Amino acid sequence: MFYFTIFLLVGKIFSSSALCPDGWRPSEVIRNKCYLIVTNKKTNWFDADKYCQSATTNGRLTSISSAFEQENLNAIISEAQASSVCDNMWIGADDIAQNGVFTWTDCTPFSFTHWKPGQPILNSNKLCVAAEARASGYWNTNDCGDEFCFICENNSNCSSTQTTTTIGQPTVSPAAQCYAMDIIFVVDMSQSPNGDTMKRRYKKLVHQLGSEINARTVLLNDPQFIDDFQNEKNMLKNITDSFPNGHYGPPAGAQFAEVSFYNRNTDITFYLNDANTQSGYDTLIQSMKPYTGDTYIEVGLTAVRNQMLVASRGYRSNVPTIVLLFTDGNDNPASHPIPIAEQLIQNGVSIFALYNDAPDSSPNIALLQQITQDNSRVVPLDQYFTLRQPFYDIINNFIKTTGFDPCHPPVFADIVFVMDHSENEVRAGEVGFASPVDYVVMQKAQIKSIIHQLGASMRGHRYILVHFSDSNSWLNPQTNHIESKTGILFDTRDSYDETTMDVLIDNFPELDAGGATDLKLALDVINSAVVPQIASQNDPNRLTYMVIFTSGL
Repeated sequence: MFYFTIFLLVGKIFSSSALCPDGWRPSEVIRNKCYLIVTNKKTNWFDADKYCQSATTNGRLTSISSAFEQENLNAIISEAQASSVCDNMWIGADDIAQNGVFTWTDCTPFSFTHWKPGQPILNSNKLCVAAEARASGYWNTNDCGDEFCFICENNSNCSSTQTTTTIGQPTVSPAAQCYAMDIIFVVDMSQSPNGDTMKRRYKKLVHQLGSEINARTVLLNDPQFIDDFQNEKNMLKNITDSFPNGHYGPPAGAQFAEVSFYNRNTDITFYLNDANTQSGYDTLIQSMKPYTGDTYIEVGLTAVRNQMLVASRGYRSNVPTIVLLFTDGNDNPASHPIPIAEQLIQNGVSIFALYNDAPDSSPNIALLQQITQDNSRVVPLDQYFTLRQPFYDIINNFIKTTGFDPCHPPVFADIVFVMDHSENEVRAGEVGFASPVDYVVMQKAQIKSIIHQLGASMRGHRYILVHFSDSNSWLNPQTNHIESKTGILFDTRDSYDETTMDVLIDNFPELDAGGATDLKLALDVINSAVVPQIASQNDPNRLTYMVIFTSGL
């Protein structure tokens, strides 16, 4: 059994019963919460929080607990024209107590984030959080002594004696949770990663011995090749050994897998759930087999997509998944790795390419950058077995700067939007819109805004949009088809792609809005079609929210 959390967005989208002091603005999302936008006084973070405490009962620098609240607060800041005098505005988040572990001053759990790309910056000089005073409202870390405008809250639901976030005892220690990630080694077994000298030698052997089979036999028994391959395995061991014992395996530790590729072949040495100790991974890595051949990055990435991202093989959808691709990028022209890489990235996988930068190497950096879709994730090696900097520093820095905090894994949700396009919305005096068309246009814009705030991917939030008025049908002039006035515009099968959802929403014909308001009919559609779809996906860790846009008339 699962439950819906329902947001009923009435009239001008939100409804609030807060009675706010003069000059304060009511939250249209959280009952009894008010905001004070302070633009005439710039001060440091500590004095800003003291000002909020002295301004009213239960006053603090504001927390922001959801995308809905962020959107509401952005609108309030815009109406206050804060951006004309303020670049940034202090909010009530900081990591003063423990670097990298953020809390809210008002006891709200720190579960929602809205970091600017490249944020947060985690160092002892930037411990306090501000929001940009413009449409995005992105958060960034700053020196607590910087003088900014600020946003106070008066949240009467939070006791004035509570000053820090209170969270129940975790099932694992925070330190262990920070190691939760799935790391997949994808190792190029062709000669090219070991340098041009080895490539030339292999080609010469093929020419001298008349076949690749004979050349491979000689090369696999060559002392230099054996030494290079052992160094390669030692490098992988150094990576797995950088995690302390006790921090491997589910629910909160690191997991590793390895797939080798050569020519059009792959060899999976171990899956994510084949070990959970340092010694276990050392043994598995040592059992890797050497191969020779040409470079086909496509087949290595395809093996990850088809055989690694499977729950029965240890894959976890709620932790970062990182592919470490060891290759110089000198791919066979018949190999097409970029479409596969794009699918993996869309599925929430982050790809790093690690290449040999020895003097006799000629890496194809441009291809590796296309595969990773981020130049900073193409990492050179002094030799094929030695990282320029400690592995964990590279990965941990990436995780932090992308806003994914392993200490606080994200909670994903299925969000059902219910859009009212009935003719009752024409009652402009009651709901504030001149026509049903205006109201539908506004709903479409709000739904798109929420989706873009929360984001979408195969591993992230999923969305369903149900539109309704009554049980009648109408002729769609765009398709010349008879369509129901109540139905599903898109469901979770489409919602991995923001562009697809944008197009579907934009093309919804608001000019045909109208009909009676039959909310029960919409709920019947949800009960008969939406609920079974969500239940069939069998993901008990996902939350389900229903957001209803209606005047209630």
